[in-house]
Amino acid sequence: MPSGSASHRRVEPSTSVNRNVTTPDGAFAADTRKGCHTCHHGGVTTAIIVVIVVLLALGIVINQLFRLRDWLKNSPPLPPPTDDDAED
Repeated sequence: MPSGSASHRRVEPSTSVNRNVTTPDGAFAADTRKGCHTCHHGGVTTAIIVVIVVLLALGIVINQLFRLRDWLKNSPPLPPPTDDDAED
């Protein structure tokens, strides 16, 4: 049984199709296509975008927590409560 499928065999320009196909010397017929028609990069790209968005969101939350900690640490103390009820 051959190792490759019929769609992945190399096609010589002289035996390809009845159209006038021109390819550069030494190039395969598949080299004239743009992109990779057998590769699926959509999942990797989506994963990278999701990771970047999650890291940005995490950075925003951590930044706000640090700001809250600094604000609580540097805020002036509350005045002591007054005992208005004790004077009566």
